[in-house]
Amino acid sequence: MSLVRILHCEVRNARQPLEPGHWFFHEGQWAVCAEAGRSGGRKWRLKVLFAAGNKGLPEAELVFPTLNAANAFLADYFEAEIARVRATDMPTPEEL
Repeated sequence: MSLVRILHCEVRNARQPLEPGHWFFHEGQWAVCAEAGRSGGRKWRLKVLFAAGNKGLPEAELVFPTLNAANAFLADYFEAEIARVRATDMPTPEEL
């Protein structure tokens, strides 16, 4: 794993610019890299927003049985540690 982290937060009430859901912020790219939420039943859908290095961009939407499985995929795909943070710890638009 690299020293780069991906910050993961859950937004329960809309907080500009983030809508409710699970958001992932790549510190190395200084950008939101993915979002996750429940789809249909109990499955988690994950949308990766940009490609990592020389890797191709994954399918438009990936489905996982658990949020932990989605986190594990992101950690492997971006070769980064996932760090759970509060929504208030996420960078604001002014900081981007």
